[in-house]
Amino acid sequence: MNRIRAIIAASALALGAGLALAAPAQATEGTDPKPVCGTFVLRSATGEYPNVNFGPAPAGSSVVNAHKVELKKPAAPAVQPGVEFAAKDLAIGPTEITVEYELTDGALPAAGAVRMFGYNSKNANTLLDAPTWQAVADTDHGTLSFTVPAGSTLGTLGFAYDASNESAGLVTFRNAKAGNAPISFTKCEVPASPTPTAKPPTQKPTSPPAVAGPQKTLPKTGPRSAILGGGAGALVLLGLALYFLARERRKPTFRAG
Repeated sequence: MNRIRAIIAASALALGAGLALAAPAQATEGTDPKPVCGTFVLRSATGEYPNVNFGPAPAGSSVVNAHKVELKKPAAPAVQPGVEFAAKDLAIGPTEITVEYELTDGALPAAGAVRMFGYNSKNANTLLDAPTWQAVADTDHGTLSFTVPAGSTLGTLGFAYDASNESAGLVTFRNAKAGNAPISFTKCEVPASPTPTAKPPTQKPTSPPAVAGPQKTLPKTGPRSAILGGGAGALVLLGLALYFLARERRKPTFRAG
């Protein structure tokens, strides 16, 4: 009986190995979140409130890349121009909005001049309407954040270095995120559609050339043949186990009288 049990165990192992080889490998998918895309505009604001006019961005202000923008407020003898960088076509659901900032070249955060703001509507009037959410810088570097609560949507998002104080200098905003998803400061690229390839001309089938004598070919090997071989071996072992088990059952038994 021990030999029969050993044969059954061996057949089970062989069958399991064949099934393991037959199982396809599971592909792992990337977990990087897609970037949040919007149409950001960099512009200046000049004049005294409420008579403020928007115009081109001041010299020295620029969108460096998808994750970094620089707002330069130059010195001026009269009213200091403010600089705004905003997108008004977003649709960001409930989440936390964060951005890193840094003040250099004499820029000061006094009087709330450096801030991140948001509105629960698209195309918001960032000059006359108070923002729905905002975070104000109080040091020369750090992280600004506010939370869009459940049931709300962020439609307009902006960053400002305005004329609330008379300081000049440079404010850098970088690595803005909505939750874990990066917010792109530049236009998101749309993947190009694949170019259709021309179908090759249809060719008439040709008869294979006649070859004299028997042809010898090597057997195909690989995972499929290994699976078949393992399965066949398992079936042979299982058959042997059943045969010996049947013989054991047919043997006469003797009992002492």
